[in-house]
Amino acid sequence: MSTYACPKCGNLNRVGAKFCGRCGTAITTPLDAPAGGHETGRLSANSLIHDRYVIVRTIGQGGMGAVYLATDTLDQNRVVAVKEMSNAAIPDANDRQRSVAQFQHEAQLLRRLRHPNLPVVSDEFVVGDRNYLVMEYVPGSTLQQMLSRGEGPFAESRVVAWTNQLCDVLDYLHRQQPPIIFRDLKPGNIMIMADDRLKLIDFGIARLFKPGQRQDTMLLGTQGYAAPEQYGMGQSDARSDIYALGATLFSLLTGQDPGQLAPLKPLPPVRSYRPDVSPQLETIILRATRMNAAERWQSTQELRQAIASGPLPTTERAPAPPPPPLPSPSAPTHRVTTRLLMRAARLSTGQLALAGLGLLALIVAAIFGLTQTLYRLPLIWNNVRFEAAVGPFAYAATRRRFVGGLAHAIVVLLGQWLVLEQIDRGIVTVPGLVLGAVASAAVLEGMIALLPRVLGKRTRDDAGAWQREAGWLGLAAVLAYVTLQWPANGLESALNVVAWASAFLLGAGGWFLGDLVQGYVYLKQTGVRWR
Repeated sequence: MSTYACPKCGNLNRVGAKFCGRCGTAITTPLDAPAGGHETGRLSANSLIHDRYVIVRTIGQGGMGAVYLATDTLDQNRVVAVKEMSNAAIPDANDRQRSVAQFQHEAQLLRRLRHPNLPVVSDEFVVGDRNYLVMEYVPGSTLQQMLSRGEGPFAESRVVAWTNQLCDVLDYLHRQQPPIIFRDLKPGNIMIMADDRLKLIDFGIARLFKPGQRQDTMLLGTQGYAAPEQYGMGQSDARSDIYALGATLFSLLTGQDPGQLAPLKPLPPVRSYRPDVSPQLETIILRATRMNAAERWQSTQELRQAIASGPLPTTERAPAPPPPPLPSPSAPTHRVTTRLLMRAARLSTGQLALAGLGLLALIVAAIFGLTQTLYRLPLIWNNVRFEAAVGPFAYAATRRRFVGGLAHAIVVLLGQWLVLEQIDRGIVTVPGLVLGAVASAAVLEGMIALLPRVLGKRTRDDAGAWQREAGWLGLAAVLAYVTLQWPANGLESALNVVAWASAFLLGAGGWFLGDLVQGYVYLKQTGVRWR
């Protein structure tokens, strides 16, 4: 029976129901795709497919395929990408049958692949004349989208970092048994995430379901990026991917589309467009794009070694791991920040920015306008260490090592000077303050490094996880306070119990605000509307 998800509570109702059976909300059933035809991308928001995946929105459309953002109701509403392909445009019944069989074969093959630069494929199924592939959702932009936005040509050092990742994932594919030849490597099939890691997002399955007329994407590749043997001049192999890699690097460095140049002719030298590119990288690209496959690099590892052997810019740091994913819409969660986000998800970016600027202005005004007054009050205000919130906030907002410690050290040095100057009180010892700032930052980072052990096997949304995380970072703020005050202001100041309590509360509060920021950024990246 066809069902439809309530837009308010997510309850599954039969198609045609006027009100939700759980919450009573009036619902409007989406229009089904027309019977027959080969149109894709017709699944409406909140429609259920395969009795499992709830469609959130369409995120891609073209040719005989579409891609949806969806949630997996059988896997804690995990956010996934559902790729839809239609074979109805193939007129011959035997060809359609072969296409479906090949799709299922390749989908099964992809499900067993596990590599950091490949999206995880979890499911495939057929509904009528449409074939579906379910995979990990990868937020970000393709290199083609970045080029179209005018972000290219890209710096050589950045292109080299991407090249190393591409060589690694292509080598992984080529070492499979039997070898997997990507055959359609191009900027449009390379997704770049926020930390500059990349993922290949299209294994050419869609080409099996496209009509026979000539389009931009050929039978075995894209014009300008496909090697000569992919035009019927020979059998494609791993060296065909190396040609496409060279053409892709040419495009990223020059901003030129190889498909607009003379077909089946050698690509011009990169330095004719970009004289600042190193001669070595130009030579590597020229060899990768030789017309004769025997004259190219014979493996991606050979190409990568050529890059590593010379003075190419390789100053890019290894990409940091992505932040842990938030639960998808309607997923059960015990995390207080996630529950708050569910209520605040409808705020626009402008509204959030306005609120943040207002809060920042209020804090600055309080520092300049109230410091002297608060300092004269007895006991408590003298012991409030506002810098205790900075480190936990920076870590929780970014989920990256060393960010919290660095932010803490900077704010301690600047904040101590600002506050002490406001109350006409000199810094006790500048070397002691510097030592305390560095040591307390190290203590904070050490506590952050131990956080996974404190959480154990708990995920971010399990009961008790957020309390442990907030409490641990509050304790980290206390230890950082002691480590800061001892060399800067003496042991008596470091052992102030009232200051310990304020540092703990501010550390936990900094975690709370940072976790809100991190969650909101993830929400905006996925475009998911929380309920």
